[in-house]
Amino acid sequence: MSSAPSVASRIRPIDRVAPAEIQLVAERMRDTLIEVLGPERGATLYDLDWLVARVRWHLDPDRTAEVLVADDPSAGLVGHCIVRADRDEHGAPIGYFSTTYVVPTHRRRGIAAALITAGERFLLVHGLATHVTDTDQHNTPLIALFARRGFAVAYRDTARAMVRLARRAPPP
Repeated sequence: MSSAPSVASRIRPIDRVAPAEIQLVAERMRDTLIEVLGPERGATLYDLDWLVARVRWHLDPDRTAEVLVADDPSAGLVGHCIVRADRDEHGAPIGYFSTTYVVPTHRRRGIAAALITAGERFLLVHGLATHVTDTDQHNTPLIALFARRGFAVAYRDTARAMVRLARRAPPP
């Protein structure tokens, strides 16, 4: 598997004034939930209006956050990654990967790795060297993807079937 994006894909920030891009990322957030949690739970956990509002929440200029997209000239937006400044359970600043998704037809081309690299760069520029993501403990593809980047399970919440993956980023 290549660690570079497919030649045609370009990683860029979402167009903050393009409702269609914001809507598409929200729909793909729902696709992620359905894929990981199953159709019944994933489709009903959050409605689409809430997901659109959540994408917009990350775009607030007063917030340290970015919505990155993988743009393929022949296929449009084929993936996204949302990162933000957050705080851990002790109040320490962390860089948080909120969601990472690539459409199934474009997986295994290094797009997710390129999105994560761009997200890590954004977080490091903002002084956030500890990076984390939370996911369902059964989301083995995402866990493996982040593990290949040096993330390890920091803790498990067995009651919620969740794991937190974390790593301290090397200096730039």
